[in-house]
Amino acid sequence: ALKSTNPPESYPDYEIRPCTPQERDEVVQIAGETHVHNRFVNDPIIHENAIKSLYERLVTNCFEDRQFNVLVAHSQGKVQGFIITKMNLNLTFGREVGQLSGSLDFIGVRHEARNRGLGVTLNRWALYHLAEKNSVFVAVRTLANNYAALATCFRTGFSITSTSLHFHRWIRRP
Repeated sequence: ALKSTNPPESYPDYEIRPCTPQERDEVVQIAGETHVHNRFVNDPIIHENAIKSLYERLVTNCFEDRQFNVLVAHSQGKVQGFIITKMNLNLTFGREVGQLSGSLDFIGVRHEARNRGLGVTLNRWALYHLAEKNSVFVAVRTLANNYAALATCFRTGFSITSTSLHFHRWIRRP
């Protein structure tokens, strides 16, 4: 269960805080540049630009939906990374087991800020915010070959509970 305690330790020279409207474009840009581990990348029919556009749109939609919360890591005058959380208030799981649940839906860190623990810090802050909203269960989905995401999840206390496969079949029309 999540425990709402003191906020996580600060990351040196970074401020972790809610995204401002002025920072949304930076978050969308990072999403388009960093979401290269997804089920669409491996589909030879879907063009790379379409995949980038899809993830930019998915993140943009999160700004319009109140169940999502966007946190940013700000340093050196710009957004270096972000994480998007969601309280899953209407999920069957939460209703049936009587527990509020949340999810970590998107995370992105600029290439030049990677491999320094910023993703772990963003995850910890996201978990803290979900605990503050009384969430006791949090889910994350990622691909099995997204080793950086897997390492980040393990370092923040997640464990693998299931795996799944995605199948695409294109129907050719004359």
